[in-house]
Amino acid sequence: MIFFDGIYKLDRKNDYPANSSAFHNCSWRIQIIAFNNNSNKVRFIKPYALIVTPEKKSFCQKSCAEYLVKRICSNFNLKLHQTIWIEYFPNTIDSFYVASFTKKYLDSDDDPFYSIKWRSIHTNELTAIRSFLKEV
Repeated sequence: MIFFDGIYKLDRKNDYPANSSAFHNCSWRIQIIAFNNNSNKVRFIKPYALIVTPEKKSFCQKSCAEYLVKRICSNFNLKLHQTIWIEYFPNTIDSFYVASFTKKYLDSDDDPFYSIKWRSIHTNELTAIRSFLKEV
């Protein structure tokens, strides 16, 4: 089931006018897929897939992943450890990348930092999300 499909923008605090290219550099199409449903007796280790696609020429996709994942998980009441983070770059040879987030703490548990490792998507992961994506 598609839980959310829409455009997600970082708050630019009116740094740029809406018609400028810089305004669109921090916006993404976000698709949240919920694999679990009431009729499904299978339990998923990661019951949500979060697919992030840059809008236009987003310059900070992978570099903003930690910040984005915190905001999106907070906004949609998701738990990061239950979510697979997939970044989709259409028109590239390896279109899908999966992020693995590992908590790194500084002073408190309230706002942890994450180290991020990237890998290509596995075949079973692509198979699981393919039916939800129109353009794949």
